[in-house]
Amino acid sequence: MRLPGGDRHRRPQQAGGLHVSTTHRILGTLIERGYRRQNPETGRYALGAKALRLADSYLGQMDLRRAARPVLERLSQETGETTNLVILDGREALYLDKAEGHQTLRIFSRIGHRAPLYCTAVGKVLLAYRPKEEADALRAVGR
Repeated sequence: MRLPGGDRHRRPQQAGGLHVSTTHRILGTLIERGYRRQNPETGRYALGAKALRLADSYLGQMDLRRAARPVLERLSQETGETTNLVILDGREALYLDKAEGHQTLRIFSRIGHRAPLYCTAVGKVLLAYRPKEEADALRAVGR
């Protein structure tokens, strides 16, 4: 099951092993309140605007994000590049904040996005400064 963005599974009964009628009631409530939306053409579910406001509210409460913001902005201004604040969350890199650079060529990043550690530069940096045993365990995931 993958909730953020578009669901991997089109059929809601596949989400979490719930009974179909229970899943439809829950999804109906989430859609009604603006936390989820359904594409009428594809039937796929995605986050609604209220879910994004919740995420923004959560991120706004983080002291790390607040403390790092001036550094992100200064670094971005000095280099002209986009700078990202990323943490290790479980076995993934989680993008908490960014300051946009003014370079023409940019690498896309999105606040709240998660990425496997092995396939991003920032993920490799997060692995590089971990004890060897911990880094090896994190790298072994999915193999």
